[in-house]
Amino acid sequence: MNKWSNLYQWSLLITAALVPSGLHQLAIVSVAFSGVCWLAQKRFSSLSILRSEPQFLFSILFYLYVCAGAFFSINHGDALSSLSVYLPLILYPIFIGHSGIISRSLIRKAELFFAVSTILSLVIMIAYATGDYLITGQIMIRDEDNQFNKFTYYGLTRVFGHYHPTYAAMFVNHSIVILVRLAYEYYQQKEKRSTAICLLSLGFLTVGLILLNSMIGLLTLLLLLVHYSFTLMKKIGFSMVLRSSLKVLFVLLSFGFLYYNPLKLAKLESLRTRKLIITDNFTERNLLTIRLAKWDTHLSIISRYFWFGTTEGDIKAIRKEAYLEKGFNDLALHNYNAHNQYLEVFANFGLIGFLIFSAMIVSAYLRKRWMHFKLFMLIIMVAWLTESTLELSQGFNYFMFFFALYTAPLLSDNSKENG
Repeated sequence: MNKWSNLYQWSLLITAALVPSGLHQLAIVSVAFSGVCWLAQKRFSSLSILRSEPQFLFSILFYLYVCAGAFFSINHGDALSSLSVYLPLILYPIFIGHSGIISRSLIRKAELFFAVSTILSLVIMIAYATGDYLITGQIMIRDEDNQFNKFTYYGLTRVFGHYHPTYAAMFVNHSIVILVRLAYEYYQQKEKRSTAICLLSLGFLTVGLILLNSMIGLLTLLLLLVHYSFTLMKKIGFSMVLRSSLKVLFVLLSFGFLYYNPLKLAKLESLRTRKLIITDNFTERNLLTIRLAKWDTHLSIISRYFWFGTTEGDIKAIRKEAYLEKGFNDLALHNYNAHNQYLEVFANFGLIGFLIFSAMIVSAYLRKRWMHFKLFMLIIMVAWLTESTLELSQGFNYFMFFFALYTAPLLSDNSKENG
Protein backbone atom coordinates (compact mmCIF):
# COMPACT_ATOMS: atom_id res chain seq x y z
CA MET A 1 0.00 0.00 0.00
CA ASN A 2 1.51 3.36 -1.03
CA LYS A 3 1.56 6.48 1.12
CA TRP A 4 -1.40 8.19 -0.56
CA SER A 5 -3.57 5.09 -0.40
CA ASN A 6 -2.82 4.76 3.31
CA LEU A 7 -3.65 8.45 3.91
CA TYR A 8 -6.85 8.03 1.91
CA GLN A 9 -8.02 5.16 4.08
CA TRP A 10 -7.19 6.99 7.29
CA SER A 11 -9.04 10.11 6.10
CA LEU A 12 -12.18 8.00 5.55
CA LEU A 13 -11.87 6.47 9.01
CA ILE A 14 -11.48 9.95 10.52
CA THR A 15 -14.56 11.10 8.59
CA ALA A 16 -16.53 8.16 9.99
CA ALA A 17 -15.51 9.22 13.51
CA LEU A 18 -16.23 12.92 12.94
CA VAL A 19 -19.77 12.55 11.56
CA PRO A 20 -21.48 11.60 14.88
CA SER A 21 -19.22 13.77 17.03
CA GLY A 22 -19.31 17.35 18.25
CA LEU A 23 -16.70 18.15 15.61
CA HIS A 24 -18.91 17.06 12.72
CA GLN A 25 -18.25 20.35 10.88
CA LEU A 26 -14.76 19.00 10.08
CA ALA A 27 -16.16 15.96 8.22
CA ILE A 28 -16.35 17.83 4.92
CA VAL A 29 -12.70 18.90 5.37
CA SER A 30 -11.69 15.29 5.97
CA VAL A 31 -13.53 14.16 2.84
CA ALA A 32 -11.89 16.94 0.83
CA PHE A 33 -8.53 15.59 2.01
CA SER A 34 -9.66 12.14 0.85
CA GLY A 35 -10.18 13.74 -2.53
CA VAL A 36 -6.63 15.11 -2.53
CA CYS A 37 -5.30 11.62 -1.73
CA TRP A 38 -7.45 10.12 -4.48
CA LEU A 39 -6.20 12.66 -7.03
CA ALA A 40 -2.59 12.05 -5.96
CA GLN A 41 -3.01 8.35 -6.77
CA LYS A 42 -4.21 9.23 -10.32
CA ARG A 43 -6.91 6.56 -10.23
CA PHE A 44 -9.02 8.38 -12.81
CA SER A 45 -9.81 5.14 -14.60
CA SER A 46 -12.04 4.25 -11.65
CA LEU A 47 -14.48 6.93 -12.85
CA SER A 48 -15.56 4.45 -15.52
CA ILE A 49 -17.54 2.82 -12.67
CA LEU A 50 -19.95 5.73 -13.09
CA ARG A 51 -21.60 4.07 -16.09
CA SER A 52 -22.54 0.98 -14.08
CA GLU A 53 -23.54 2.78 -10.86
CA PRO A 54 -26.74 4.74 -11.63
CA GLN A 55 -27.25 5.87 -8.02
CA PHE A 56 -24.17 8.09 -8.34
CA LEU A 57 -25.28 9.43 -11.72
CA PHE A 58 -28.60 10.46 -10.14
CA SER A 59 -26.73 12.00 -7.19
CA ILE A 60 -24.68 14.20 -9.50
CA LEU A 61 -27.76 14.97 -11.64
CA PHE A 62 -29.65 16.06 -8.52
CA TYR A 63 -26.82 18.46 -7.63
CA LEU A 64 -26.91 19.91 -11.14
CA TYR A 65 -30.66 20.36 -10.71
CA VAL A 66 -30.01 22.31 -7.48
CA CYS A 67 -27.49 24.46 -9.38
CA ALA A 68 -30.02 25.13 -12.13
CA GLY A 69 -32.58 26.22 -9.54
CA ALA A 70 -30.10 28.75 -8.15
CA PHE A 71 -30.25 30.70 -11.42
CA PHE A 72 -34.04 31.05 -11.17
CA SER A 73 -34.15 31.99 -7.47
CA ILE A 74 -35.11 35.51 -6.46
CA ASN A 75 -32.92 35.27 -3.37
CA HIS A 76 -29.55 34.66 -5.02
CA GLY A 77 -27.66 34.79 -1.71
CA ASP A 78 -29.48 31.83 -0.16
CA ALA A 79 -29.49 30.01 -3.51
CA LEU A 80 -25.71 30.22 -3.86
CA SER A 81 -25.08 29.26 -0.21
CA SER A 82 -27.24 26.16 -0.72
CA LEU A 83 -24.80 24.92 -3.35
CA SER A 84 -22.19 24.34 -0.64
CA VAL A 85 -24.74 22.54 1.57
CA TYR A 86 -25.53 20.12 -1.26
CA LEU A 87 -21.89 19.66 -2.28
CA PRO A 88 -21.73 16.17 -0.65
CA LEU A 89 -23.92 14.98 -3.55
CA ILE A 90 -20.80 15.25 -5.71
CA LEU A 91 -17.87 14.90 -3.29
CA TYR A 92 -18.88 11.60 -1.69
CA PRO A 93 -19.85 9.71 -4.87
CA ILE A 94 -16.60 10.72 -6.63
CA PHE A 95 -14.12 10.46 -3.76
CA ILE A 96 -15.69 7.35 -2.18
CA GLY A 97 -18.15 5.71 -4.56
CA HIS A 98 -15.84 5.91 -7.58
CA SER A 99 -12.51 5.72 -5.81
CA GLY A 100 -11.91 2.06 -6.67
CA ILE A 101 -10.26 1.69 -3.25
CA ILE A 102 -13.18 0.65 -1.02
CA SER A 103 -12.83 -2.83 0.46
CA ARG A 104 -14.76 -4.96 2.93
CA SER A 105 -12.05 -4.40 5.53
CA LEU A 106 -12.17 -0.62 5.13
CA ILE A 107 -15.96 -0.51 5.49
CA ARG A 108 -15.83 -2.58 8.67
CA LYS A 109 -13.15 -0.31 10.14
CA ALA A 110 -15.17 2.79 9.22
CA GLU A 111 -18.24 1.30 10.91
CA LEU A 112 -16.25 0.59 14.05
CA PHE A 113 -14.82 4.13 14.14
CA PHE A 114 -18.35 5.48 13.73
CA ALA A 115 -19.80 3.30 16.52
CA VAL A 116 -16.97 4.10 18.96
CA SER A 117 -17.32 7.83 18.23
CA THR A 118 -21.09 7.63 18.85
CA ILE A 119 -20.50 5.92 22.20
CA LEU A 120 -17.86 8.49 23.20
CA SER A 121 -20.20 11.33 22.22
CA LEU A 122 -22.91 9.86 24.48
CA VAL A 123 -20.40 9.48 27.31
CA ILE A 124 -19.43 13.16 26.95
CA MET A 125 -23.09 14.23 26.91
CA ILE A 126 -23.96 12.26 30.05
CA ALA A 127 -20.76 13.31 31.85
CA TYR A 128 -21.41 16.97 31.06
CA ALA A 129 -25.03 16.74 32.25
CA THR A 130 -23.91 14.99 35.44
CA GLY A 131 -21.21 17.55 36.18
CA ASP A 132 -23.62 20.43 35.51
CA TYR A 133 -26.21 18.90 37.84
CA LEU A 134 -23.68 18.31 40.64
CA ILE A 135 -22.39 21.87 40.38
CA THR A 136 -25.72 23.69 40.13
CA GLY A 137 -28.05 21.28 41.90
CA GLN A 138 -30.62 22.03 39.19
CA ILE A 139 -32.03 19.23 37.02
CA MET A 140 -33.83 21.52 34.54
CA ILE A 141 -32.41 24.09 32.14
CA ARG A 142 -34.17 26.76 30.09
CA ASP A 143 -33.30 27.25 26.42
CA GLU A 144 -35.08 30.23 24.82
CA ASP A 145 -38.81 29.46 25.31
CA ASN A 146 -38.35 25.82 26.31
CA GLN A 147 -37.35 24.00 29.46
CA PHE A 148 -35.44 20.70 29.32
CA ASN A 149 -34.22 18.06 31.70
CA LYS A 150 -30.41 18.16 31.56
CA PHE A 151 -30.27 14.40 30.98
CA THR A 152 -32.77 14.20 28.11
CA TYR A 153 -33.39 15.55 24.61
CA TYR A 154 -31.77 18.96 23.93
CA GLY A 155 -30.75 19.14 27.58
CA LEU A 156 -28.48 16.16 26.93
CA THR A 157 -27.10 17.20 23.52
CA ARG A 158 -26.52 20.89 24.36
CA VAL A 159 -22.84 20.24 25.15
CA PHE A 160 -22.27 20.11 21.38
CA GLY A 161 -24.27 23.24 20.60
CA HIS A 162 -26.94 22.81 17.90
CA TYR A 163 -26.85 19.02 17.96
CA HIS A 164 -30.31 17.65 17.19
CA PRO A 165 -31.42 14.66 19.35
CA THR A 166 -32.99 12.97 16.29
CA TYR A 167 -29.61 13.02 14.54
CA ALA A 168 -27.98 11.51 17.61
CA ALA A 169 -30.74 8.86 17.66
CA MET A 170 -29.96 7.96 14.04
CA PHE A 171 -26.30 7.52 14.93
CA VAL A 172 -27.18 5.38 17.95
CA ASN A 173 -29.47 3.08 15.94
CA HIS A 174 -26.86 2.71 13.21
CA SER A 175 -24.23 1.88 15.85
CA ILE A 176 -26.59 -0.73 17.29
CA VAL A 177 -26.83 -2.37 13.84
CA ILE A 178 -23.03 -2.42 13.60
CA LEU A 179 -22.51 -3.83 17.09
CA VAL A 180 -25.20 -6.50 16.77
CA ARG A 181 -23.35 -7.92 13.77
CA LEU A 182 -20.02 -7.65 15.59
CA ALA A 183 -21.38 -9.33 18.74
CA TYR A 184 -22.77 -12.18 16.64
CA GLU A 185 -19.42 -12.73 14.94
CA TYR A 186 -17.52 -12.67 18.22
CA TYR A 187 -20.04 -15.12 19.68
CA GLN A 188 -19.51 -17.50 16.78
CA GLN A 189 -15.76 -17.23 17.25
CA LYS A 190 -16.24 -17.89 20.99
CA GLU A 191 -14.48 -14.67 21.96
CA LYS A 192 -16.33 -14.16 25.23
CA ARG A 193 -14.63 -10.95 26.29
CA SER A 194 -15.25 -9.17 22.99
CA THR A 195 -18.84 -10.44 22.93
CA ALA A 196 -19.40 -9.08 26.43
CA ILE A 197 -17.98 -5.67 25.47
CA CYS A 198 -20.32 -5.51 22.48
CA LEU A 199 -23.34 -6.47 24.60
CA LEU A 200 -22.48 -3.87 27.26
CA SER A 201 -22.07 -1.26 24.53
CA LEU A 202 -25.46 -2.21 23.09
CA GLY A 203 -27.02 -1.79 26.54
CA PHE A 204 -25.41 1.63 26.94
CA LEU A 205 -26.58 2.74 23.49
CA THR A 206 -30.14 1.65 24.27
CA VAL A 207 -30.11 3.68 27.50
CA GLY A 208 -28.69 6.62 25.53
CA LEU A 209 -31.48 6.33 22.98
CA ILE A 210 -34.11 6.48 25.72
CA LEU A 211 -32.42 9.56 27.21
CA LEU A 212 -32.35 11.27 23.81
CA ASN A 213 -36.16 11.03 23.94
CA SER A 214 -36.54 10.85 20.17
CA MET A 215 -39.86 9.15 19.41
CA ILE A 216 -38.85 8.38 15.85
CA GLY A 217 -35.55 7.00 17.14
CA LEU A 218 -37.36 4.68 19.55
CA LEU A 219 -39.72 3.59 16.77
CA THR A 220 -36.71 2.78 14.60
CA LEU A 221 -35.18 0.71 17.40
CA LEU A 222 -38.48 -1.15 17.68
CA LEU A 223 -38.38 -1.93 13.95
CA LEU A 224 -34.78 -3.13 14.24
CA LEU A 225 -35.75 -5.43 17.11
CA VAL A 226 -38.57 -6.83 14.97
CA HIS A 227 -36.13 -7.44 12.13
CA TYR A 228 -33.60 -9.23 14.33
CA SER A 229 -36.26 -11.21 16.20
CA PHE A 230 -37.89 -12.61 13.07
CA THR A 231 -34.52 -13.25 11.42
CA LEU A 232 -33.57 -15.31 14.47
CA MET A 233 -36.90 -17.17 14.51
CA LYS A 234 -36.48 -18.00 10.85
CA LYS A 235 -33.00 -19.40 11.49
CA ILE A 236 -34.26 -21.45 14.42
CA GLY A 237 -37.03 -22.87 12.22
CA PHE A 238 -40.21 -21.35 13.63
CA SER A 239 -43.25 -22.16 11.46
CA MET A 240 -44.97 -19.50 9.38
CA VAL A 241 -48.09 -19.74 11.58
CA LEU A 242 -46.08 -19.15 14.75
CA ARG A 243 -44.16 -16.24 13.20
CA SER A 244 -47.43 -14.66 12.03
CA SER A 245 -48.98 -15.09 15.49
CA LEU A 246 -45.96 -13.44 17.08
CA LYS A 247 -46.22 -10.53 14.64
CA VAL A 248 -49.84 -9.96 15.68
CA LEU A 249 -48.82 -10.16 19.35
CA PHE A 250 -46.02 -7.68 18.74
CA VAL A 251 -48.39 -5.19 17.12
CA LEU A 252 -50.80 -5.46 20.08
CA LEU A 253 -47.98 -5.00 22.58
CA SER A 254 -46.70 -1.98 20.66
CA PHE A 255 -50.12 -0.32 20.73
CA GLY A 256 -50.36 -1.15 24.43
CA PHE A 257 -46.97 0.48 25.06
CA LEU A 258 -47.98 3.61 23.18
CA TYR A 259 -51.29 3.86 25.03
CA TYR A 260 -50.17 3.11 28.59
CA ASN A 261 -46.75 4.79 28.22
CA PRO A 262 -44.97 2.80 30.98
CA LEU A 263 -41.81 4.94 30.67
CA LYS A 264 -43.95 8.07 31.23
CA LEU A 265 -42.46 9.81 28.20
CA ALA A 266 -43.81 13.37 28.08
CA LYS A 267 -44.20 13.37 24.30
CA LEU A 268 -46.35 10.24 24.37
CA GLU A 269 -48.38 11.61 27.25
CA SER A 270 -49.18 14.77 25.29
CA LEU A 271 -50.52 12.60 22.46
CA ARG A 272 -53.08 11.13 24.87
CA THR A 273 -54.10 14.32 26.63
CA ARG A 274 -54.36 16.73 23.68
CA LYS A 275 -56.69 16.58 20.70
CA LEU A 276 -55.51 15.54 17.26
CA ILE A 277 -55.87 18.88 15.48
CA ILE A 278 -53.74 20.86 13.06
CA THR A 279 -52.37 23.67 15.22
CA ASP A 280 -49.23 25.48 16.34
CA ASN A 281 -50.88 26.89 19.46
CA PHE A 282 -48.47 26.23 22.30
CA THR A 283 -51.18 25.17 24.76
CA GLU A 284 -52.89 22.76 22.33
CA ARG A 285 -50.10 21.22 20.27
CA ASN A 286 -48.03 18.08 20.69
CA LEU A 287 -45.29 16.42 18.65
CA LEU A 288 -47.83 15.24 16.05
CA THR A 289 -50.24 18.18 15.76
CA ILE A 290 -47.50 20.75 15.20
CA ARG A 291 -46.01 18.54 12.50
CA LEU A 292 -49.43 18.24 10.89
CA ALA A 293 -49.43 22.04 10.68
CA LYS A 294 -46.00 22.01 9.03
CA TRP A 295 -46.98 19.24 6.62
CA ASP A 296 -50.27 20.92 5.72
CA THR A 297 -48.39 24.13 4.92
CA HIS A 298 -45.81 22.38 2.78
CA LEU A 299 -48.50 20.47 0.90
CA SER A 300 -50.03 23.83 -0.01
CA ILE A 301 -46.59 25.01 -1.20
CA ILE A 302 -46.23 21.85 -3.29
CA SER A 303 -49.61 22.46 -4.93
CA ARG A 304 -48.43 25.92 -6.04
CA TYR A 305 -44.93 24.92 -7.16
CA PHE A 306 -45.66 21.38 -8.26
CA TRP A 307 -43.32 20.83 -11.20
CA PHE A 308 -40.10 22.64 -10.31
CA GLY A 309 -40.49 23.58 -6.64
CA THR A 310 -39.71 26.88 -4.94
CA THR A 311 -35.92 26.41 -5.38
CA GLU A 312 -33.67 26.23 -2.36
CA GLY A 313 -33.06 29.98 -2.46
CA ASP A 314 -36.70 31.03 -2.17
CA ILE A 315 -38.19 28.35 0.11
CA LYS A 316 -37.69 30.34 3.33
CA ALA A 317 -39.60 33.41 2.17
CA ILE A 318 -42.38 31.37 0.53
CA ARG A 319 -42.70 29.09 3.58
CA LYS A 320 -42.95 32.02 6.01
CA GLU A 321 -45.68 33.61 3.89
CA ALA A 322 -47.55 30.26 3.70
CA TYR A 323 -47.42 29.86 7.51
CA LEU A 324 -48.86 33.36 7.98
CA GLU A 325 -51.63 32.71 5.43
CA LYS A 326 -52.73 29.67 7.44
CA GLY A 327 -52.53 31.52 10.75
CA PHE A 328 -49.59 29.52 12.08
CA ASN A 329 -47.87 32.54 13.63
CA ASP A 330 -45.46 30.63 15.86
CA LEU A 331 -44.30 28.48 12.95
CA ALA A 332 -43.86 31.64 10.86
CA LEU A 333 -41.85 33.27 13.66
CA HIS A 334 -39.34 30.40 13.69
CA ASN A 335 -39.87 29.61 9.98
CA TYR A 336 -39.59 25.87 10.65
CA ASN A 337 -38.79 23.48 7.83
CA ALA A 338 -41.22 20.68 6.90
CA HIS A 339 -39.90 18.20 9.47
CA ASN A 340 -40.42 15.60 6.76
CA GLN A 341 -37.64 15.07 4.23
CA TYR A 342 -39.97 13.80 1.52
CA LEU A 343 -42.15 16.93 1.66
CA GLU A 344 -39.01 19.06 1.99
CA VAL A 345 -37.53 17.76 -1.25
CA PHE A 346 -40.85 17.99 -3.08
CA ALA A 347 -41.52 21.57 -1.93
CA ASN A 348 -37.99 22.74 -2.72
CA PHE A 349 -37.45 20.97 -6.03
CA GLY A 350 -40.88 19.98 -7.31
CA LEU A 351 -41.90 16.71 -8.89
CA ILE A 352 -38.87 16.63 -11.22
CA GLY A 353 -36.38 17.05 -8.38
CA PHE A 354 -38.27 14.58 -6.20
CA LEU A 355 -38.14 11.94 -8.94
CA ILE A 356 -34.39 12.42 -9.45
CA PHE A 357 -33.78 12.16 -5.70
CA SER A 358 -36.02 9.07 -5.46
CA ALA A 359 -34.24 7.47 -8.42
CA MET A 360 -30.95 7.83 -6.55
CA ILE A 361 -32.36 5.80 -3.64
CA VAL A 362 -34.29 3.22 -5.68
CA SER A 363 -31.41 2.51 -8.09
CA ALA A 364 -29.16 1.73 -5.13
CA TYR A 365 -31.77 -0.64 -3.69
CA LEU A 366 -32.00 -2.58 -6.94
CA ARG A 367 -28.33 -3.59 -6.79
CA LYS A 368 -26.55 -5.93 -4.36
CA ARG A 369 -24.93 -3.88 -1.64
CA TRP A 370 -23.02 -4.08 1.59
CA MET A 371 -24.80 -6.10 4.27
CA HIS A 372 -25.87 -3.09 6.34
CA PHE A 373 -27.11 -0.88 3.50
CA LYS A 374 -30.80 -1.77 3.80
CA LEU A 375 -30.87 -1.34 7.58
CA PHE A 376 -29.00 1.96 7.20
CA MET A 377 -31.65 3.13 4.74
CA LEU A 378 -34.40 1.93 7.10
CA ILE A 379 -32.96 4.15 9.84
CA ILE A 380 -32.66 7.09 7.45
CA MET A 381 -36.04 6.76 5.77
CA VAL A 382 -37.96 6.34 9.05
CA ALA A 383 -36.22 9.47 10.42
CA TRP A 384 -37.25 11.32 7.26
CA LEU A 385 -40.91 10.85 8.23
CA THR A 386 -40.65 13.43 11.01
CA GLU A 387 -37.39 15.29 10.37
CA SER A 388 -35.75 17.06 7.43
CA THR A 389 -32.34 15.63 8.28
CA LEU A 390 -30.68 16.74 5.04
CA GLU A 391 -31.26 20.41 5.83
CA LEU A 392 -28.25 20.51 8.16
CA SER A 393 -24.67 19.67 7.19
CA GLN A 394 -24.33 16.95 9.84
CA GLY A 395 -27.33 15.05 8.50
CA PHE A 396 -26.28 15.49 4.88
CA ASN A 397 -22.70 14.38 5.57
CA TYR A 398 -23.89 11.35 7.49
CA PHE A 399 -26.31 10.26 4.78
CA MET A 400 -24.02 10.79 1.81
CA PHE A 401 -20.92 9.33 3.51
CA PHE A 402 -22.52 5.98 4.30
CA PHE A 403 -24.66 5.98 1.15
CA ALA A 404 -21.50 6.28 -0.96
CA LEU A 405 -19.53 3.87 1.24
CA TYR A 406 -22.19 1.15 1.31
CA THR A 407 -22.99 1.38 -2.39
CA ALA A 408 -19.41 1.67 -3.64
CA PRO A 409 -18.21 -1.36 -5.66
CA LEU A 410 -15.88 -3.38 -3.44
CA LEU A 411 -12.42 -4.42 -4.54
CA SER A 412 -12.54 -7.63 -6.59
CA ASP A 413 -10.90 -9.72 -3.89
CA ASN A 414 -13.76 -8.84 -1.53
CA SER A 415 -16.64 -8.95 -3.97
CA LYS A 416 -17.96 -12.18 -2.44
CA GLU A 417 -18.74 -10.22 0.74
CA ASN A 418 -20.89 -7.70 -1.06
CA GLY A 419 -24.50 -8.41 -0.19
